[in-house]
Amino acid sequence: MKEVPLKQAREQLGKLHSDAVHGNHIKITRHGSDAVILVPEADYQEYQALKRERIEAAVVAEIKHVAPYVERGELPPGYESLTREQIIEGDRLA
Repeated sequence: MKEVPLKQAREQLGKLHSDAVHGNHIKITRHGSDAVILVPEADYQEYQALKRERIEAAVVAEIKHVAPYVERGELPPGYESLTREQIIEGDRLA
C-alpha cells in the first residue's frame, strides 16, 4: 500500500485517483497519522457488504439467544426491564 502525505496527495489527486481506480490502495496521512485509505469503489462496496453481513449475523445470534426466554415470558440474563415512567424520567439512560 502506497503511503502519501496529505500535502503531496493534494498535488497528485488525479494520479492517486487513477491508481485507486486500478486497484491500488492509497494511504493518505496528515502529519504521519490520522490516516485515510483511498480504495476503488468496488472494494468499498465489498467492505460495506461484509460489515452488514457481520452485523446481521450478530443480530440473528442474539435473537436465537433470547428467543427461548421470551417464549417462556422470561427476561434473558443480562437484560433489564424498565417501566414507562422510568424511561420518561430518564432512568438508566447513558
